[in-house]
Amino acid sequence: MLSDLFKERSVRKVYRAIIEGAPKEEEWTVDANIGRHPVERKRMAVLKGKGRSALTVFKVLERLSGFTYIEAYPKTGRTHQIRVHIAYSGHPIVGDTLYGKKSKRSAGRALLHACKIEFVHPIRKEPVSIEAPMPEDMLEFIRTVRSGE
Repeated sequence: MLSDLFKERSVRKVYRAIIEGAPKEEEWTVDANIGRHPVERKRMAVLKGKGRSALTVFKVLERLSGFTYIEAYPKTGRTHQIRVHIAYSGHPIVGDTLYGKKSKRSAGRALLHACKIEFVHPIRKEPVSIEAPMPEDMLEFIRTVRSGE
């Protein structure tokens, strides 16, 4: 039943990430098809007129020195969707070696975190919200960038 909720797009997913640079907008949407990269088969890519529809909304949480802390709300569930869409926006996730350029600072991993899912329980018909705390490495990266170290 839970799989059906995902297929029906009835699950609200919230991710947090630290991206490179400073987007112009406080909130923006990327509505761009995603499919296999035509040359690098392990990667996904935005494809004009091909691939599957994908929609992600992004919102700035905090502007940092050279970086931005954001939330992402994928409306579809494509492979690597957030990573592909944010890189397509010109601001790849810090530490993302597959879709981003080398970060100004090494992160050891892509600084992307699935922080919350919300859905209506398929049997009890009650709202369910599950949250995962922010990983310490992401919090530490934000603290370091805030303090200018």
